[in-house]
Amino acid sequence: MSKHKKLLFNLMLLFVFLGISLFFTLMSNIINDNKQEELYTSNKIGIKGLPYGVELSDTIILEDDLYIYFDDRIVEKYNNDSRTNEESIERIQSFFNVLPENVNKFVSLIPMAITYEKVEPYNETSILAINAIYEELDMNTIDIHSVYKEKKEDYLFYRTDPRITSLGAYYIAKEFLDLKGIEIININEYREDRRAKLFGIYMLLEKSTLSATYEDTVVSYFLDGSTNKQLVTVRKDDEVLTYESPTIAISRRGVDVFVEGSISDSILYGDGNESSIIVIGDNSAKVVSTWLTPYYKHVIVINSAFYVKTRSEFFDLFNEYNVTDVLLVESISSIGDSSLNSKLSMMYE
Repeated sequence: MSKHKKLLFNLMLLFVFLGISLFFTLMSNIINDNKQEELYTSNKIGIKGLPYGVELSDTIILEDDLYIYFDDRIVEKYNNDSRTNEESIERIQSFFNVLPENVNKFVSLIPMAITYEKVEPYNETSILAINAIYEELDMNTIDIHSVYKEKKEDYLFYRTDPRITSLGAYYIAKEFLDLKGIEIININEYREDRRAKLFGIYMLLEKSTLSATYEDTVVSYFLDGSTNKQLVTVRKDDEVLTYESPTIAISRRGVDVFVEGSISDSILYGDGNESSIIVIGDNSAKVVSTWLTPYYKHVIVINSAFYVKTRSEFFDLFNEYNVTDVLLVESISSIGDSSLNSKLSMMYE
């Protein structure tokens, strides 16, 4: 091969190599861009998690003793019962009375989703119950209803499930931190993940007319650079397991931003310097707890329905982790002499 032909051949190889490199670079960028698009902007949610551009229905399809049915959501009724309120007051106050005196005590009772619907008189009952309970409690109470009423167009409750969303939990955390004199990190500083969908338990009701078209969108929030580790305890079959795990994981999303489902308790590692907080209650406590990790060294979340540890182990937490605050977070529907709160009474009986 002549010198000229050899040079031409080498140039051709170089151009082929550069072309292949450029192709793979472009493909890599396209794939990464699609991942970013999927993470940040795909599956845009509209009003209260509906598909983008879909209006919320105002037409009631069916009503029974327990629920009001729309074609895109179901809301549960609530009975404001004075006896249940008295049981709730006794249970909450008794629990807080046995806590160390130097601990700051807070309670947040969450109204029912029906409160923010145009379905009188059912939208008043849970608020009447919360107000009656709050009047008798000797501790800091969080009036989340005032916030929810102002922001009722936001995605605060799932439409196919009775639980609050992560956004609904954010507002509870904000009101709590306001009482503490702490400014919460603006939610706009968190990255959003909106890829997961929720097939809520209301879809399984016998009279439900909900379709998969109206399933909920699970919005998870991530704060880059923050601690993302927990020591979780769960009961599986007859065995109690404790292990470390991510607090929030894209690969293990669920109905909330928490990794686990029916946890007993978990110690979330935070970015604070000294003190810790115990957040105790129903599923709402799990979602609220993850918003508090930037401000505490540890956030200890306890699921009152599934707690498997002893009374003494609970009180050991206060010294071991320098607990300065206790926050009880529950839906008003979970309060009272319910099976969900049967473990709560173990602390003071």
